[in-house]
Amino acid sequence: MRAQRLRGAAVAAFTTAAVLAAPIVTANAAHAGTDEGGSQVSSAVFQWAMNDESGSAGYAPGTCNFFSAMVSGNSGGGQWPNNVQSGRDGEFLVGGPDQDVLWRPKEGNVSILKPNADGQLVAQTWANKCLTRTGARTNTRGAVSESIVNIEKGSGTVDPTTNSASIKWIGSWTVVYYSGMTYWSATNPVLEVANGQGTIKARVSGFGASMQDPDAALKPLQAREVTLATLKNVAVTKTGITVTPEYKGVEVTNPEGASPQTRTGENWGSWPADFVAFQGETGQHSYWYSTGSSGDARKPALPVTITWPQIDDAPAPQPGPTQEPTPAPTADPSPAPTAEPTPAPTADPSPAPTAEPTPAPTGKPTTGPSAKPSIEVSPYQDIDPTVKTVVTVKGKDFTSGSIQNGVYVVLMDEKIWKPGEYMNAKGDEGAITSAWVTPDQLEAGKGSFTVKLTIPENTLDRTHTYYIGTMAAHGLALSDRSLDHAEKITFKAVDYDPKAVFPVDSVTAAAVADSGRTNVKVDWVYTGATPSRGWEISLACVRDCSDPLFGTKSHHQHDNSLRSDVFGDVPDGVYVASVRNAGEISGEFKASDWVSSAEVRVGAERDPNPGEGKGQWIQDSVGWWYRHSDGSYTTNGTEQIDGVTYRFNEAGYMVTGWTKVGGQWFYYAPSGAQASGWTLVGGSYYYMDPATGAMATGWQQVDGAWYYLQASGAMATGWQWIGGAWYHLGASGAMDTGWTAIGGSWYYFAPGGQMATGWVQDSGKWYYLASTGAMATGWQQVDGAWYYLFASGEMATGSHWIDGVLRVFDDSGVWVR
Repeated sequence: MRAQRLRGAAVAAFTTAAVLAAPIVTANAAHAGTDEGGSQVSSAVFQWAMNDESGSAGYAPGTCNFFSAMVSGNSGGGQWPNNVQSGRDGEFLVGGPDQDVLWRPKEGNVSILKPNADGQLVAQTWANKCLTRTGARTNTRGAVSESIVNIEKGSGTVDPTTNSASIKWIGSWTVVYYSGMTYWSATNPVLEVANGQGTIKARVSGFGASMQDPDAALKPLQAREVTLATLKNVAVTKTGITVTPEYKGVEVTNPEGASPQTRTGENWGSWPADFVAFQGETGQHSYWYSTGSSGDARKPALPVTITWPQIDDAPAPQPGPTQEPTPAPTADPSPAPTAEPTPAPTADPSPAPTAEPTPAPTGKPTTGPSAKPSIEVSPYQDIDPTVKTVVTVKGKDFTSGSIQNGVYVVLMDEKIWKPGEYMNAKGDEGAITSAWVTPDQLEAGKGSFTVKLTIPENTLDRTHTYYIGTMAAHGLALSDRSLDHAEKITFKAVDYDPKAVFPVDSVTAAAVADSGRTNVKVDWVYTGATPSRGWEISLACVRDCSDPLFGTKSHHQHDNSLRSDVFGDVPDGVYVASVRNAGEISGEFKASDWVSSAEVRVGAERDPNPGEGKGQWIQDSVGWWYRHSDGSYTTNGTEQIDGVTYRFNEAGYMVTGWTKVGGQWFYYAPSGAQASGWTLVGGSYYYMDPATGAMATGWQQVDGAWYYLQASGAMATGWQWIGGAWYHLGASGAMDTGWTAIGGSWYYFAPGGQMATGWVQDSGKWYYLASTGAMATGWQQVDGAWYYLFASGEMATGSHWIDGVLRVFDDSGVWVR
């Protein structure tokens, strides 16, 4: 079961009944002898900041680079929205055409950490992702977030005596540049080190973005395995590894259409070639090799740290027999047959069969040619994917062929593995469950083994094809198909669409007192034929609302086993709770109809007698309507009731939510009240004309300040490109003018709000603003002449002592001497 909505990638969940100590898809590098020697580890921790660029600011105003602890979905293009939400699993961000999950600070084994002011690693949040450890905004001048990717529970083998290791982690992270304009993901990193040399590889995926048109729709890229890091001079210790991947001095061929590599300067170099080729498709190509830009210093790889609990020294006697065979014939030269060949055969002619090869087991195995490896799988037919299933796999006669690394027993999607044909590392789906039968286990069982694999409930998709069986292990898994033996999974027949999404059976809501406040507990019953994809739960105030800003609150729960949820500290009013089955499986999002509870009152009940001659609100199975004292009711229009404007549809029922009338949009709260002025809906502010209630767009002046409402009506904040100029709107949405500090830099905005660049005169003093708009300080060369800007940004004229030297500038600020 997927823990959250993802597009285009899934993290494999490995469940084993036998020893699982090696990756299913590994690098082609040698396994460093760790199959026979070394120690098993199962809780290795991987930590890497990748490089400084990945924690820097972007060059587009207001943007930054950061990590997400998951494979991020399709944002649709452009910067990611700034509407982070909170759920039971912590913060998360959704966006894009299908409202995919884009960002999480923690998912499964993966978390994003960063140092605080004391140097301690703490969790990354949406609020601090673009800040340094001291709380300053990151910039392109060296101030970076220092965030790291932290992955736990790596498993494999390590051998300090040979400086060798083989470890795999299960988990994914996404590298986000320019606040989401371009991003890509890495899944299930694998460390392979042999004799101090090695690699870190992973399966990468993502979307292609255009630097020329950053708001263009994203293009999904084909997933593939690439080398994230090339490692040299690795010292494998009893507790871990710390090594800086190769970069400086590494040559690369730039992707087509990308800037050529610069091979001069202190920081020239490149990340691995196949990784750079992949970045040629994401749009980030020039950020991963030297191009001669000012950002080259941020591109080199930073050290990667991998730790594990201290391992014990290998027992000394173990290698003894192979070093000193007990017969040691060379230790006693007296029977040396080369010195006296005649006595050897004549002393005992009966063993002459040495001249006859028939009994020689290595020359002609008595059972080998007729005994081929085979497996028995039970069950593999009529599998019910909605329940947990334990499958037994029995193998026999695995005594020859490519068994030097042992055998993998796996359940995989046909997209990644088709027995006898391919092991496709470019597939979108990973292993569902697996086990490793080691060479020692095969030898002890004389080629036979029994493995039990557990298929967790709701992990198989009826629309996919799966195989369960064996393959060669470790590096041979990619290229050697000689040990591929498998059965195709079939599913138990059903009389419904396996992709169907069923609604909940019923919903109840109750007010619960809790330490002086009132919570609303929502319970629901679900007996649908297919597993739930997750839950969306809402609580709406429908009348007598003491807090008009409460509106509707929503929770997103991805645990499909839940059957209850709690809304905390609910103000007085009458509420209705609603629940629907909603989420994504296999890249497809679906949702059922909403099912609502009966009304639940929080707080004291209002006077039930509305007074003689007044109308009365009535709720029936369809909705709310207002009956006048004469029995009539309003249809297809608005009516003011107790000073509040309501809209009723053609059947006379009260309208809620967004409604388009006469080409204009209006919003009606869950209580039915027509919104006026600033209105918060779904995490965004909208401005509704106080006179008419119509939603405003474009520039609007409210209480003396200017705001910009996008075409959707949502109030804009931050940097905005409007009409060929950059504007900056504060957190309140108000347009900035004059000098404004943003992200550690000063900018100047004209009275009309346009960001200034170049020379600007303010209060008789001259300042110079870079092409990004940031105020310059220090020495600046402009149009071939040198100028000096004080820390305040003011241009120097006349004579000034600068860096211990008397400098002279003319009246225009040009440095004379």
